[in-house]
Amino acid sequence: MSKVRARERARRRQPRPLRAAAALLAVSLLLGAVLTPGEGERSPPPPVVVPDAAPVVPAPEVRVPVVPAPDVPAPERVPARAYPPAGPEHALAARPSLPDLRVLEPSGLYLVDETASGGARRLKFTTTIWNAGPGPLEVRGHEDPATGELVVYQTLHTPSGDVVPGDQVGTFQFDHRHGHLHLAAFARYELWSLTEDGELDQVVARNDKVGFCLMDNVVVDEELVDETRGVYPVDCRGDVQGISPGYGDVYVAQLYEQDLVIDGLPDGRYALVNVANPDGAVAEASTENNAAMVYVRLSAGSVWAE
Repeated sequence: MSKVRARERARRRQPRPLRAAAALLAVSLLLGAVLTPGEGERSPPPPVVVPDAAPVVPAPEVRVPVVPAPDVPAPERVPARAYPPAGPEHALAARPSLPDLRVLEPSGLYLVDETASGGARRLKFTTTIWNAGPGPLEVRGHEDPATGELVVYQTLHTPSGDVVPGDQVGTFQFDHRHGHLHLAAFARYELWSLTEDGELDQVVARNDKVGFCLMDNVVVDEELVDETRGVYPVDCRGDVQGISPGYGDVYVAQLYEQDLVIDGLPDGRYALVNVANPDGAVAEASTENNAAMVYVRLSAGSVWAE
C-alpha cells in the first residue's frame, strides 16, 4: 500500500506534458497487443493510373496558294490631242470637228495705176475665205510675257460641246491701215503667167504674207449654218476670232493689201490664185481645196475675168 502511494506521488510530481506522453505510449502498446498486424493501419489509396496522353497529331499543313497580284501597268500619259479608245460612237463624239477652209473665185477686179505720182500699178480684187467643214475655225490670242507678242492658238470643238486646245497657229499683228488685229500669214495671193496651152507657168507677182481678221460676215452655204451657236464677232479683237461653218470672211478689193503689184507687167492673159492657210498652220479637214483661181486679161490699162 505504501508502494502504491509512493508511485502515485511520483506520478503527480511529473510535468503535465510528460504525463500525457506516457499515457499516449501506454495506449499504443495496449492496442498493438490486441490488433493483428495491419488492422490498425489505414492502407494507402490505390495509385491512380493516368493513361498515357494521346499522341499529339500535328494539324495537317494547309498550303494557301499565293496568287500574285495582277500586273497592272501604269496608265499611259495621253497626249493633249489623243483620244482614248472606246466604242465607235464614243470615239466619233470625242474627236473634234475640224474646219475646212476654202476660197471663192477672186472677183471685183480692177486696176489702180499710181506710177505717175511715184506709186505702183496694182491689180485689185476681192477675196472670200469660207468654212465648209463641220467644225468652226476658232483662234484665241495670248500675250507672250517674254516678247509681248499676241501668240495665237487654235481652239477645237467636239460635237458634244467639249473644247479641245489646239496648237499655235501664228500671231496677231496690229495693222494700222485697217485699225485692228490680223492673224498674220493667213492667205497668199499670186499671179501666174501661162503657157501656150493655158497651163500655169511662172509666178510673176506675189503677196506672200496676207493677214486676216477672222469673222463671220457673209453666208456662203446656208445648209452648214447652225443658228443655235451664234456667229463670231466682227470687232477683230485678240481674245477670240473665227469663221463658223457655212460662213465666209470677205476682204473687198478696196481694202489695203487686197492687191498685187504688177509694175512693168505686159498685157496678156494670166491666172490669179488666192490660197488660204498657205503654211498649213491651221488644223483642218483638208488642205487640198484651199486655193481658187480665175483667168484674167490685162489690156490697155484695164482688167477683166475670163
